[in-house]
Amino acid sequence: MNANTVLKMMKTSTLLLIALFLITSCTPASSVFSGKTNIGDLNANTQFRTGVSSLEFAFLQGLPPDQIYINEPFNIGVVLQNNGAYDIEEGLLVVSGFESTAYTFSETKKSFSALGRSAYRSEGERTQIIFDARAECFPAVATGQIANQTANFRITACYPYQSIASAEICIDPDPNQQNQGDCVSRPITLSGGQGGPVGVTQITPSVSFFKGAAQITVRAQIEHLNKDEEVYSPAFFETQCNDVKERGKIVVEMSIAGQRCDPQLVTLEQGRAIASCTFNLESAASAYTTPVAITLKYSVAKSALKTVSVVKPFGVDVPECSGSIPLTFEQANSQTGSQKGSVDCRSEPNGVSCGDNLVCHDGRCISECTRDYGAQGFSCMPKTQGSKCVPNLCPDAATNSCCLPK
Repeated sequence: MNANTVLKMMKTSTLLLIALFLITSCTPASSVFSGKTNIGDLNANTQFRTGVSSLEFAFLQGLPPDQIYINEPFNIGVVLQNNGAYDIEEGLLVVSGFESTAYTFSETKKSFSALGRSAYRSEGERTQIIFDARAECFPAVATGQIANQTANFRITACYPYQSIASAEICIDPDPNQQNQGDCVSRPITLSGGQGGPVGVTQITPSVSFFKGAAQITVRAQIEHLNKDEEVYSPAFFETQCNDVKERGKIVVEMSIAGQRCDPQLVTLEQGRAIASCTFNLESAASAYTTPVAITLKYSVAKSALKTVSVVKPFGVDVPECSGSIPLTFEQANSQTGSQKGSVDCRSEPNGVSCGDNLVCHDGRCISECTRDYGAQGFSCMPKTQGSKCVPNLCPDAATNSCCLPK
């Protein structure tokens, strides 16, 4: 191929590129990109405000274990899932139900937050909370008077919440005229909840006249839709979940066509309440529709209970006690050897052998069974009394194994 041929090919390619550029430049954008961008599509999921549940929570498996041991640490764990349509930002989780002289806790109250469902989140946030504790003083168990003692731990969640209802209502300035316009004024029924345990179930508009001016009164029927979740006034949260006088009180806010009512406090009676608000009407020739928004503000409290058995560690002596224990978790962990008796190994690092399948863990000698499998409910016992036994993790391994109770 000679130089002239190459030059002709280059000129031809250049002309083709210029022609293609001119064609695309003169072509309408719609024919180049046929896809449509609708800003409204970004908010297409407007149905997230449904359901009657706010927060669901439960104890984590094995936290606490079914058996806990005197003078040994354990954990209480909770998993929380916000299934409602409101963000929890200042929730409070409280441990109660136990004898204060029997345990030490690092803390018995913890705050939490969890995002709710929204137009951009199909599911609410899931989170976990862990409490650190130690079983301290159980004289009857420690001295062998009884083999075990039942203990209860109650977790209570308390948090502020909201339900928001919205609907198009028909406003007829003159119901007696023949020209009814585009709609008929009638009660609107709402079902399925608004993403919380309290919701609006009916909205009823009615027109009246005061000194010649038209007014509309909106009545909202409010119901407690989920009896598993106790509801209280928003101020209830500030009293740390213990003011029964605030039970069933809801703060209601309404707005319509740019007008807002002052917040009003209603009290649920047999699970129901009515809130109403009156707005000024603009003159209109016929009936028309307009949106109304109703916000319910309240607090929620719900609890879960776990029953465990407190036992003496197998093959380990525990110091006797009279019911007087340190007030804080840190004080309990700083006890000296004379206070801890034969289970003390504070001067040794974790993992050092205490003899006969016992190891040092956080300043105490515990069985390898407790260290490795205690959180799953395993403990040292005669093989004939357990199931799923793991050998060579307990004192006197010839007769005892690390097992789940039958």
